[in-house]
Amino acid sequence: MTIPIIFAFDDNYAIAASVAFYSLLKNAQCGVYYKLYALHKNLSSIHQAKLQATIKPFKAYSSLEFIDVSSYNPWGENYIFHAHSKAQKRFGDMYLYKYLSASIFLNYDKIIFSDVDVVFCKDITESFINFNENKVFAGVIRLDRHKKVCLKEHYLIINLALIRKLFLEEKFLKMIKKYCNTTMYYESKISALVFDKIEYLPLKYEILSSQYKNLSLNQCYEGLHPHYYKSIKESLEQCVILHFYGENKEFGINYKPWINKNAPKAGIWFEILKNTAYKDDLKF
Repeated sequence: MTIPIIFAFDDNYAIAASVAFYSLLKNAQCGVYYKLYALHKNLSSIHQAKLQATIKPFKAYSSLEFIDVSSYNPWGENYIFHAHSKAQKRFGDMYLYKYLSASIFLNYDKIIFSDVDVVFCKDITESFINFNENKVFAGVIRLDRHKKVCLKEHYLIINLALIRKLFLEEKFLKMIKKYCNTTMYYESKISALVFDKIEYLPLKYEILSSQYKNLSLNQCYEGLHPHYYKSIKESLEQCVILHFYGENKEFGINYKPWINKNAPKAGIWFEILKNTAYKDDLKF
């Protein structure tokens, strides 16, 4: 069985990508072949070589292809992209290409998208195999600022075949163009568009590293969500994907280990880094 998975990043996140790739393949299930695709805009040849070297120990059951999307413009000549979210500011419009992947990856019926600021703690095959073919997306959900259910974008199973069948890509494109240049959340609009075709993945498929700090300090869950405390605690103990997301500006904490070596769960990230082609590159 082949599992295709796409990532989108630039030179600034190449080190993070090496940790994501290595941890993904280190935990891969026997008999599964992973096709990794890196969407980028002018990622340097040095980084491309180092990332290929990082996955070399797993070449028997994996491959990595770099796709330069510098000339790809799905928005139209007169559309000017203005970034609002942190992810958009960091990666520009290529962060949105997961919603257009049905026309980019014509040889697949379904595909995975993942951020690169993660560590894969366990194999992800189950989420791919068990994906409901009648659903458009599978992912962890959250509540947006308007308290509406919204699909988190950081790890998604995407049904390319159904998107093509229902001509959804054009609708996604219109949604993004309409809302991406405003302070409104286009993710919420896309989630609403296909609300009945979203499969919910367990929380363990996107655990934030900061959640462990909150749990140890007893800051969040037991008081605010007594009915869910047990399931949240179990998800933290059975984490599949550990996401080093964002920062806490109030307390001056950055959760990215390559920026803050004392970030929560940074030790796990650095243990993986030791096995990559970047093991000697990160200096504090």
